[in-house]
Amino acid sequence: MLAAINSGANRDVIFAATLDELERTKTLVVFEDLHWADEATLDLLKYLGRRIRSTRTMLAVTYRDEEVGPRHPLRIVIGELSRASTHRMTLAPLSAPAVAQLARQAGKLAANLHSVTAAIRFL
Repeated sequence: MLAAINSGANRDVIFAATLDELERTKTLVVFEDLHWADEATLDLLKYLGRRIRSTRTMLAVTYRDEEVGPRHPLRIVIGELSRASTHRMTLAPLSAPAVAQLARQAGKLAANLHSVTAAIRFL
């Protein structure tokens, strides 16, 4: 896959090389913050999502519901993914004590962190 990217290959070659790589080994692929994704990233997700069953790969996709309106391109991509192999999890915002615990574990001060981060699900 990296060879295809480094050679300046077109996206079809890169997408196929990515799938080939995923077919060889168990893999977790994480697409994070897809509410900000560009068209190429969404195309890759769609490409892999349609072919994922031929691999031993799991795709994990994160996005903020409040950032993805009814006309957002991500909604279309998600709608095109196979329902049989898709599981959606909605995460609640973190509580103030949970944010404080994560802050302590990270060696950070918890004061005002909950309100500043709006209790975003992942810090």
